[in-house]
Amino acid sequence: MTFSALFMTRFTSGLLSFADPPPSALWVSLGLGYLAVGAAVAWRLARAGYSAGTSVSGFACWPLLLGLLHEPRAPEACGPGSSRISACMGSLRQTLAEPAAAGLAAREDVDALERALYLADRRVALADRMLEELSAAARGRVGVAPSDDINRGLEALRAARDHAIAELDAVLDAVLQLRIQVGLRTLAGGRLPVQERLQDLQARVAALAELSSLELACAS
Repeated sequence: MTFSALFMTRFTSGLLSFADPPPSALWVSLGLGYLAVGAAVAWRLARAGYSAGTSVSGFACWPLLLGLLHEPRAPEACGPGSSRISACMGSLRQTLAEPAAAGLAAREDVDALERALYLADRRVALADRMLEELSAAARGRVGVAPSDDINRGLEALRAARDHAIAELDAVLDAVLQLRIQVGLRTLAGGRLPVQERLQDLQARVAALAELSSLELACAS
């Protein structure tokens, strides 16, 4: 029996004993501590990108889910910028793993930024497929020119796609610049808000979907 299963068995039996005598202060403290750890694990699972069901289950079953916190979640790299995202984020991880850069950023913030970048890149890949399929369908109508609405829709989609690519490139440039600043900080000293900048970049990538949706809505 694993430690997690043994802990769950002992703790459950302890909870069932509440029905006999009044709970002691020790068991009350253990119960509150268990729930507090469960809340922390649920929050970490949500930040790591797990589903809502998995994250919520961390409240009651956190000893069984601790392994997920250390399990690498490989992103699906299928977009046009996946190779550059992998290179930029890999180099940033290597820099932050150096002893001189210890404590500058939390691993969760680096993971969150990487997931946001890959998600945005997959949206670009979807837009590329849609443009190719819709353009081919419009050209396939022999003897019938595409309507103005179709042309406007394709142009709006193409413009949103180009904007997304430009924004992703700008964020990746900022990631490389951040890596350079980390190197300068290790030499010259001083405080560098790496974690805050990672969170700002993540918010910038997340806002990209909203801006693209707004552009398409305005063009329709």
